[in-house]
Amino acid sequence: ANNLRDIIGDTESSKRTLAVRLGRRRAGWLYVGSMIGVGFGIVACAIFRPWALLALLGLLGAIAPGRLALSGENGRALLAMLKATARTQLTVGALLAAGLAIA
Repeated sequence: ANNLRDIIGDTESSKRTLAVRLGRRRAGWLYVGSMIGVGFGIVACAIFRPWALLALLGLLGAIAPGRLALSGENGRALLAMLKATARTQLTVGALLAAGLAIA
């Protein structure tokens, strides 16, 4: 999310981050694909610990930042995406831990 926000500045300063190499649109899709990958990982954990599926509720918080990632917004407009991504990571992690702990 941070590299997506910084694409313009990184391009101007010749930084070769993955987001710069991919470009704005594909970097946004990489972000969304990463969140989808998290969902598949949770489902894989649920094969052995069904309560792990609780963590999928936390992924609901990824909808708004995913929309921002796929929008044409740049720079400061993506700050909300950073905050929402951090909140989603914490929520998914806590729910996954709880789901894995339930016997």
